[in-house]
Amino acid sequence: MNNKKPPFQHIFSNFNKESSKVDEIINKNISDKSTNKTKNNKNYLTKNEVKNLASLLSIYRSKKYETFRYILLDKENNIVDHLAISNQLPDKSSAFLKNKEATFKKLDEADFFYSVLNHIKKNNLNVVIVHNHPSGDVTPSNEDNLLTSRIELRINQLGGKNKFFGHIILDHGKVNYYTPEGKWKIKNSKKDELHFEAADWNSNTYDNNENWKNIHLEKSLHDPLLKKQHKIYQDVQIDQMSKISKLASIAENLDAKENWNLNKFTPVFCLNNKLTVVGIKFFDNQDILRKSKTTRGIKSIKNNLEKTAKNYSIHGFIPFISKQDLLPSFEKIAKQKAFIDMCIKSSSQNNSWTSWLQTKNIESHMFDLKKESSVMIPTFEASSNFKNSIAGKKIKKKCSFYER
Repeated sequence: MNNKKPPFQHIFSNFNKESSKVDEIINKNISDKSTNKTKNNKNYLTKNEVKNLASLLSIYRSKKYETFRYILLDKENNIVDHLAISNQLPDKSSAFLKNKEATFKKLDEADFFYSVLNHIKKNNLNVVIVHNHPSGDVTPSNEDNLLTSRIELRINQLGGKNKFFGHIILDHGKVNYYTPEGKWKIKNSKKDELHFEAADWNSNTYDNNENWKNIHLEKSLHDPLLKKQHKIYQDVQIDQMSKISKLASIAENLDAKENWNLNKFTPVFCLNNKLTVVGIKFFDNQDILRKSKTTRGIKSIKNNLEKTAKNYSIHGFIPFISKQDLLPSFEKIAKQKAFIDMCIKSSSQNNSWTSWLQTKNIESHMFDLKKESSVMIPTFEASSNFKNSIAGKKIKKKCSFYER
């Protein structure tokens, strides 16, 4: 029997690796070589061009932070500018920078957005907005839809040919692409090639918005964001309390395989904001029994969980309790809202497991990783060409950000 504490397990690889610099994709071309349409007259992205862009952007995928990006293209579909904003949060990112003199009552973002819009108009550029979902679910939120509509409207008001080429949500082996309104409609027989593309999207409709299309990228042998060895708890979603018992069979199977020594250690399942299991943390049983006797000890355990939540974008924890003598200690910790729930082995039946909280108010037991986001100054990174432009200099002078 192994008495050594098992290491923290996580399904992602290089989780804390710093993302690539924005300049790495500058001057890359995303044109669809299979289309014969005149580039100067084309004001949309084809399916292959979305794939080409998503492939280039794959180096910016992150399981830790969400980042919002502006990708600016010239008429030949070369990437000429790239802007990136991040609040260092797992499920939210600003799309604009606030003015330095902004107050709580007036969070003025006009200087940033107008500077970007003027840069687009002056240089006759097209724009694709992009952000990643660390959760892996590329379904757009209501906020994504509202933000997209807002940006699309303002860019379309620049006059002339539409310069808004869509919005990409990026992660794993697929992307979700918001097509500019009307660009995929069949107007006459000369648009047959568009009909082929529109029918070839493998589309799903979200929030009654038919502009969002799922695109499955070419599958590689291994996603570098994921560890090579697939975990049996990977992709298990605990979105209902009735599914808590799933964790029992997973834990017992893993214990038999990896020899955790449940008499000495208690595994705690780590869940993301979609309540999907992404890791397992271990607590020494004797340590739990000792620390649970004092308020200070209980606080130290919760602080330990909060640190893990922050470092690995964990939104909630569910301990797997196989020993009845540990239950009172874990109950003290649970009462501090440290766990979403607890999976407990029944004392009367060997193979019976139960939920402790049995509550529908899951959110109140999840760690709030963005409780200070309203005052957090985001990081901002711009490609070299944009930094030296009039717009870049104005943003540096007027807006509040940490330069990456």
